[in-house]
Amino acid sequence: MRASFLALVVLVAASAALSGAVPNILSSSGPIPAAPPSAGAATMAGPLSAATPIAHPALTIIVPTWINVSGPVAPPATSEGSLAFDAADNETVMFGGETANASYTNDTWVEVGGHWTNETNPHDAPPARVRASMDYDPNMGGVLLFGGYDGSDLADTWLFAGGHWTDVSYVSLAPPARDGAMMAFDPEPDENGSVLFGGDSGGSTLNDTWIWEGWSGWVKANSSLTPPPLDGGGLAYDPSTGYLLLYGGLDVCGFLCFAFSNETWEFYSGEWWPVAPPANPGARIGFVMAFDPTLGRIVLFGGGNFSATFDDMWEFDGGSWFRLSPSALPSPRLDPESSSAPGPGAPMLFGGQDPAGEELADTWVYEDAPGLSVLAPPNAEVGAAVSVTVTPIRGSAPYNATIGFGDGASAAVSGPGPFLLTHVYASTGTFGISVNVTDAVGASVGLAAPIAISIGPGPSVLASASPAATDAGVPITLSASGSSTALPLSYAWSFGDAATGTGASAPHTYAAAGAYNATVTLTDADGGTASSTVTVDVHARPRVDGISASPSPSAGSPVSFAANLSGGTGPFSFSWRFGDGAHSGAAGASHVFLSAGTYTIELWANDSVGASSQGNVTIIVGPAAPSTGASSSGPSSVPGWFWVALGALLAGAVVLAVLAIRRRPR
Repeated sequence: MRASFLALVVLVAASAALSGAVPNILSSSGPIPAAPPSAGAATMAGPLSAATPIAHPALTIIVPTWINVSGPVAPPATSEGSLAFDAADNETVMFGGETANASYTNDTWVEVGGHWTNETNPHDAPPARVRASMDYDPNMGGVLLFGGYDGSDLADTWLFAGGHWTDVSYVSLAPPARDGAMMAFDPEPDENGSVLFGGDSGGSTLNDTWIWEGWSGWVKANSSLTPPPLDGGGLAYDPSTGYLLLYGGLDVCGFLCFAFSNETWEFYSGEWWPVAPPANPGARIGFVMAFDPTLGRIVLFGGGNFSATFDDMWEFDGGSWFRLSPSALPSPRLDPESSSAPGPGAPMLFGGQDPAGEELADTWVYEDAPGLSVLAPPNAEVGAAVSVTVTPIRGSAPYNATIGFGDGASAAVSGPGPFLLTHVYASTGTFGISVNVTDAVGASVGLAAPIAISIGPGPSVLASASPAATDAGVPITLSASGSSTALPLSYAWSFGDAATGTGASAPHTYAAAGAYNATVTLTDADGGTASSTVTVDVHARPRVDGISASPSPSAGSPVSFAANLSGGTGPFSFSWRFGDGAHSGAAGASHVFLSAGTYTIELWANDSVGASSQGNVTIIVGPAAPSTGASSSGPSSVPGWFWVALGALLAGAVVLAVLAIRRRPR
C-alpha cells in the first residue's frame, strides 16, 4: 500500500483512541433520492449495516469458479498496479504497481493464454506509478491509462496500442491530478468513451465524472445526482443492462473522518442513480469488479477495510447483490490488479497484498472451468489411420490442445474446437493417448489417465490373376485374398490401364497388348490398408500369317505343311483340313494325296485362352511319278517273285554244300 493509505490507517487509529470507539465505516454521504423506475432500483433510506447472503437459485445452473493459471514466468509480486484486456491485440496488459521492496515500477507485462511476457520498453514507457486508472478504449484501439501516484498525484494520459506507449496528454486539458480513480469504458451512445469517476487528490477524495471522448479528449460530465467522493472502489460496464455499476470505495469526509462505502450506483444517459439493494457485499475498497459473461452479471471479489481483508464472492443481478460460493477462491487480498480477460470478458486478477501486507504474484481467472471430451477407438491396427476427437467443454475459446499418442508422436492444434486428429501407428502394442487443453485465459484441463489403445497387426492381401497371361479383348478374373481382425473388408483395384474395379473377385478385359501391373488395396473396418500387385501379360490375339507346303507335290507322295503363326497365348492347338476329307491335329502336318488335283488346305489355330485364327492355302497336286527299270523283253520283264525264289534256291544250295564237306570221311 502507498504511504498515503498507511497514513489513513494511523489517523483512523488515532481517532479511535481519542473517541474510545471505532469510527463508523458504513456511512452515507447524505439523503439519496430514489432512481427512476427504469433503473430497476429501490429507494435507499440509509446504508445497510451488514452483508447478508441471499440464496440465488440460478446458481444451480451455471457455477463458475476461480482457477489459478499462474505459470513459470510471471511479473514480480505486485499490488496497486493497473490491468486491462486489450481486445485489439487480444492480450491482457499490466502496468506499474508496487513491488515487494516498496518501490514503484513502470514495467509493462502482457499475458496471452496463461503466459506472461515482459514487454517493457524504456524508451516509451510512462513513469513508474501505482493506483493508475486503466481500461480498454475501442475508440482508441488500445489501452487508456490516466493518472496515478508516484509520490504525488498525476494527471497524464497514455495509450498502449500495438505494443507501444504514447503520451496523449496533449489532446486536451486533463481532469485534476488523482490516483485510485475508477474507470471503465461505456459504449452507450450518450457516453461512448472511457468514464472516470472520483479518486484521491492530495489526501482528499473526489466525486467528479469525466469521459474520454476519443481524440476529442477529456470532457467533464455534469449529473444532477452524484455518488459521494470515493477512492478505490469498483466501476464496471454491464452489457446486459447498458449501465455502468459503481460500488464501494473510501470517502475521506473530513479531518479524522474516513468512511468505507457500501453504496451501489448506476450511471447511464449521463446521470448517476443510486440503487438500494436489500443486501450488499459490505463496505470495502481495493477489490475485483468485472462483468462475467458466464453468469451474464457483474461479479465482485476480495478487497478490504481497516478491520479485515476479504476473499468473498458476490454478483449483482437485477438490482440485488447475491453471495456466491464457487468451488475455489483466491486467498484474501487487497488491491490486486484486475480486469476482464478473454472469453470474452472472464474476470482476471494478478497479485495484490495479503493480510500480512505482503505482495502476491499469482494469476487467477473466474470462469466456468474448462472440461474435456475425448473419443478414441479401443483397438486399431498397424497402418490404420486412428481418429481421435478432442472436444473442449466450457472455458474460454480459443483453445490450445496438445495430444500425445503414446508412441513418441504428438500433435498441437489451436482454435475453437472440436479438434479431429488422425495418427498411424507403425508397430503393435498398447499405447496411452494423453490430452491437455489450455483455454484463452490459461485455464488447463487434461485427462486423469491416458486412454489405452491396443494396436494389432495390420491387414494383409495377396493378388492373383486367372489366367496370368491372356489376349487383348479376352476377359480374365483378378482375385484378392485378404485377412484382418477388423471386418468387413473392402477391395479396390487399379488394373494398370487407367481402369478400376472393386471386390475380392474382379473381372477385367485389357484392350491392348502389354504387361500390366494390377494392384488391389484392402481396407478393413479400422481403416487399416494393405496392397498387393500382380503382373498380367496381355498378348495380341493369335493370327495365322500364312501356310507353307512342300514344293511340287504329287499324288502318292507325302506333302509337308507348316503354319506361320503370330500373337496368342500358348500353348496352341491346331486343326488341319486337307480338302480331300482327311484332317489332322498335329502342329506340323504331313499328308499324302492319292490323286492329282487342286486342293484347299485350311488351318484353325487355337490358343490357351480360347482365341483362334484361321488360315488356308491352295495347292495343285500333280500325277503320281512313273516307276523306273528294264524294258518288257529284258530282265526287267521278269516278275519280281522270280528273283526272290531264285535267291532262295541259291542260298539253300550253298547251305547243303557246306554240310556235305563237313561230313566227308577222313
